[in-house]
Amino acid sequence: MRIAAAPELPAGTWSVTGLRWRIAVAAGFGDDGSHAVRDAEDAAYRLRADGALAVIDGPAAAGVLAYCRSSGRPVDVVTWADTRHDGHLTRALVGLFQ
Repeated sequence: MRIAAAPELPAGTWSVTGLRWRIAVAAGFGDDGSHAVRDAEDAAYRLRADGALAVIDGPAAAGVLAYCRSSGRPVDVVTWADTRHDGHLTRALVGLFQ
């Protein structure tokens, strides 16, 4: 996997590439996921990525989780606050690569 900041995107947004897949990742601090998911989807559109992942530092709102499940697109939100959450982040990212 290769992680890179995309200069054409806002700060806090990255591109993660593995094999032929590209996932746009957006960080949201103090966010329930509503802004970070939108930022990740915007980045995915601009990068022509295969999926979008929002990484937030607290619990995601129920509406955000429902949106991710029902959108019909490869989009997800995951909570990451410190290294204890590395497994959650890895699983969410790998899930979007499938």
